Amino acid sequence: MIDRFFERFRGKHSRSVAYLLVLNGVGIIVNLLLVPLLIEVLDSERYGVWLTVTTLILWMNFLDVGLGHGLRNKLAESLAAGNKEMAVSLTSTAYFSILVLVFIFCIVAITIVPHISWTAFLNAPSRLEEELNKLVFFVILIFSIQFFFKLITSVFQAIQKPEGASLINTLGLVLGFLTIWFSIKINLDLELWELGIIITISPLIVMIAANIAVFRNKYSFLRPRLKFFNKDLVKPLFSLGGSFFVVQITALLLFQSNNLIIAHTVGPSGVTEFNIAFKYLGVVSTVFYLINMPFWSASTEAFAKKNHKWVMETIKKLNRIWAGFVFVIILLIVLGPTVYSIWLGGKIEFNIILASLLSVYYLLYMQWSVYGSFINGSGKLRVQMIATLLAAIIHIPLAYFLGKSYGINGVVISMIFVATANVIWPRIQIRKLITESALGIWNK
Repeated sequence: MIDRFFERFRGKHSRSVAYLLVLNGVGIIVNLLLVPLLIEVLDSERYGVWLTVTTLILWMNFLDVGLGHGLRNKLAESLAAGNKEMAVSLTSTAYFSILVLVFIFCIVAITIVPHISWTAFLNAPSRLEEELNKLVFFVILIFSIQFFFKLITSVFQAIQKPEGASLINTLGLVLGFLTIWFSIKINLDLELWELGIIITISPLIVMIAANIAVFRNKYSFLRPRLKFFNKDLVKPLFSLGGSFFVVQITALLLFQSNNLIIAHTVGPSGVTEFNIAFKYLGVVSTVFYLINMPFWSASTEAFAKKNHKWVMETIKKLNRIWAGFVFVIILLIVLGPTVYSIWLGGKIEFNIILASLLSVYYLLYMQWSVYGSFINGSGKLRVQMIATLLAAIIHIPLAYFLGKSYGINGVVISMIFVATANVIWPRIQIRKLITESALGIWNK
């Protein structure tokens, strides 16, 4: 059955998708198991505070100014052309360039973060002030260090082995979960900031190990060396990466602001309810994203070689798969009350209205992602930059207004409103790119 499903795609991509589904299947299960575990340790309110802090972590994820994505595309192009000398220059330049950002972030974490009132910023209870200040300080410091070692995931993507990047994420998640589970079993009374350290340092350990493993073996020729640092490559990397950065930062404002908006309009417990439903229904989106993932770097190669027929045929296949996921997400809604009861033990009730609204949002988002991987692979991001910027400008005030009036459901209605536009313009741009009729902003 699995073989029949994946025969829709070419060999190496089918294997990548299969590995991604297995690895991220484990990740999804661990993520779901982590929810009741953390609620048990923290209680619903403190767990909501933790989820709001994770928004800050997601924001930091994009502060490499898009360098990771710039490396991913440029390295994929060099390897497709068989230019190993350029490839090692790209990895060396990217790794040593990001050290500057790491140094700046660490200085900020040490000198500025301790002086911010995080309870006021996150609308958290004042009794959590000391614990929350420690949490944010250590999380930002550790995450800053991650930037350097996380570039290995871009290398995996460029060599068309996205399963390697997925393995890093999954192992980091499993290591954090097992550490917390073991600590509870031996009756360690973990505080919020200690849990934050465990969850953020676990993936860092895996990233360090992955860098050592990759650059010692088959891809040792890509190992960053100072002598291959090329200042002339800094601008191209940051130029393409900068386009990705603008797209990412506006997308970040667009969607990852939701936790903060809900925290201020509903409260920390509302953040918990929203995120649990988001995780539950997000399983479908994650699986669909994994099917899409290998085609980003593959499409970079396809556009470079003008293999437009393959792009068009692959998009058609992905659209057929998307149609099948409509029925899967309906099934998740039907099974929701039972799953919540088993999964959360009655601590959180299933909200069918919230679930239905999130399902609409996810279907729209998944439809965008069919085309998004190919647009990202082409490097033609100008339209996407404008679209996401306009969406962010509309979403944040609209979500706050609707959140004040209708609670969590109002925030999701705003998400649906701005996501609708993303099923229109990507189709137009892809059609123009594969017919080589893209002009102006459509080709930038």
